[in-house]
Amino acid sequence: TDGNTVGNTTGLTHATARDFVAVNGEQLLTAHAADNTFDDEDFTIFTAVKLDALGAHRPFVSKWGANGTKSFMLYYDTTQGKITFIISSDGTNIGFVTHTAAPTVGVWNRCVAVLNQTDTGAQLKLSVNGSDFATAAWTGGVFAANQWLRFGNWFEGSQYYFDGAMG
Repeated sequence: TDGNTVGNTTGLTHATARDFVAVNGEQLLTAHAADNTFDDEDFTIFTAVKLDALGAHRPFVSKWGANGTKSFMLYYDTTQGKITFIISSDGTNIGFVTHTAAPTVGVWNRCVAVLNQTDTGAQLKLSVNGSDFATAAWTGGVFAANQWLRFGNWFEGSQYYFDGAMG
């Protein structure tokens, strides 16, 4: 579902990207379903983002809500000034990994977030622009929150929207 008419723009290697305008409350979303719920599975999120502005939290991809309904989110965290991958195993308690470098506004930032539970030393991993992965220990899987999968928005009713291009 296209919330508030997200536009198109040129993406990486001539692909089409979506152009989100935060002040318009633009987002893409799909209803909660088995194919976008990871439970205790390993998973990887890849997205490329070109931020137009920082200044506020900028969610890229999320299944996140109030306490009791949190699953995962990949976003620019204004508190840290960096891209962060955050996850919950029970809908309330969280773990996260933050990348070591701040993103660059106006250029493409390639983000890879991973929940790896199958290797020895289960962990969250985050790489930006092909850098070494930042890691954090994590056990407990991911909560199967009954939340919409959102691109460009934190959760329903949130004031935090992505501002820029995403592909």
